[in-house]
Amino acid sequence: MGTFDNIIFQLALLTSLTFGWSLLLKNSRTADQPAQHQMLELGMATLIALVLMRYPIELQEGFLLDLRMVPIALLGLRYGPAQALLAAVPSALYRMYLGGVGMLPAMVSLGGLLLVLTVAWAWSVRSHQSIQSIKWLPWVLFLPVVAGILMLPEGPTLLWKVFPVFYLGCSLTLCLAMMVLDSRQMQLRANEVVAQDSLTDPLTGLLNRRGLEHDTVQFYGGNHVLTLDVDRFKSINDRFGHQVGDDVLGTLGTVLRESLGLQHRAYRMGGEEFVVVLRNKTDRQAYRWAEDIRAAFTERVEMMHKHLPEPVTVSAGLVRMAAGEGFHVALSRADELLYQAKSQGRNRTCQSETRKEAATARLVLPSEDENLLRHDLN
Repeated sequence: MGTFDNIIFQLALLTSLTFGWSLLLKNSRTADQPAQHQMLELGMATLIALVLMRYPIELQEGFLLDLRMVPIALLGLRYGPAQALLAAVPSALYRMYLGGVGMLPAMVSLGGLLLVLTVAWAWSVRSHQSIQSIKWLPWVLFLPVVAGILMLPEGPTLLWKVFPVFYLGCSLTLCLAMMVLDSRQMQLRANEVVAQDSLTDPLTGLLNRRGLEHDTVQFYGGNHVLTLDVDRFKSINDRFGHQVGDDVLGTLGTVLRESLGLQHRAYRMGGEEFVVVLRNKTDRQAYRWAEDIRAAFTERVEMMHKHLPEPVTVSAGLVRMAAGEGFHVALSRADELLYQAKSQGRNRTCQSETRKEAATARLVLPSEDENLLRHDLN
């Protein structure tokens, strides 16, 4: 192939391989990519650089020009200079194997690229911003090639003849490659939003029943399962309207979100029913947490709706999952305690006092009569 054909071929090849690279991405945020996928990206950048070296543009004997620095720079912009260095080693070794008058200038150019990446990365860390947010960086990364070209016997002549085309080609191709990966991450971000919306209750901002089913594999013996139900919620809706009812549910969701921390999870099961899973708490701490939530909720609703004639309260059932106990069995036990709290006058937390019931518990669906009775107690 001629020089022009080689340039077009390298651009097309680099664009195609970058698209393949984008398919490796699994998360919308670069920092969230799993380690194994980062290694795949490292391998892809290395492979692209080596493939591009197979179709160089030979400007003079021993002086080969290609776009191998672009995937190395792209990897450096995503994960830092250390990853870029790892990707550069195979292509540097291969270039040394090829030899020729351009070998040393090629090493200098590559070293300059890594140096610029390192300085930019250090500056981004110090200024607490992403290196990818430095918009001018792609236009600076390939300037060290000037030093490499000037090392050649006809360096000054080649500089004006070669560098402008090479510089623009590398910079524009790098920007194009970044756009390909960015568009893929935007697509992943949109998919994540849709997936998150399907697991989230829009009224309270908590996870919904589907979110709970998605998370059940994470729960194990020692976790506490807390069921919550707003007392006389149907009466609130009937007497004061659905807007007040929605405000009440939204308030409980807000109180739960503010109190959860990173370890615990809360879900709205539907209607006025909520489930919370608490981790790393003793029985006493879990009970105290439930009581604090109930008190904070009642106080918050009273502040928001002072026209309500009586406090809005919550009943709760609390159990500790036994070792080897299924989550749904524990949830059934918590529901039984919630029913007990309702039958004892509401506005309280009933907690399992023994663990014997956990050993003998079975997941039993309530009968129709029991469902009617529970509805009356709400």
